[in-house]
Amino acid sequence: MLKKMDSPYENRRSTNWLKIKSWDSDKCKVVGYTPGEGKRADVFGSLILVKAGDDGKLKYVGKVGSGFSDIELHQLFKILSEGRGGEPVFEPWVGEKYIPVDVSLEVTVKYFETTKTGVFRFPSLLKDKAGRNMIHLKSTIRGAPPKIMDLKTLLENARRKK
Repeated sequence: MLKKMDSPYENRRSTNWLKIKSWDSDKCKVVGYTPGEGKRADVFGSLILVKAGDDGKLKYVGKVGSGFSDIELHQLFKILSEGRGGEPVFEPWVGEKYIPVDVSLEVTVKYFETTKTGVFRFPSLLKDKAGRNMIHLKSTIRGAPPKIMDLKTLLENARRKK
């Protein structure tokens, strides 16, 4: 809580008392996506994220669907579509369907906290100081499985199909 020293307590919102939330961030590997709905019917809904756990195995940490520009949605969907058909790297959670991909793609996500099972709460793409989303087209997160598709080859194949 951030408070002006000379201000009394007010039983309403005020600029004299501000609640400051602490956000964490982490780089995560993209292993799939959920289908888009509504305005996003022609792209993806959210990205499925994993991180390497203490045991070296990839662990589901959540999904992120906020913070993308329209251009990023379409560019990422093109990359994800080319890598469609990878092997699922974790057991799907109840009621959620996702499309696994085999691409070398990571995103840096900010989140408020994690649940007891390690899933992010309120995740959103993190922006750098210039205001650009932190989307990484080369994977640095290693874990067991999955087989990582070479992104350079993926992009070259996409250019040839034009």
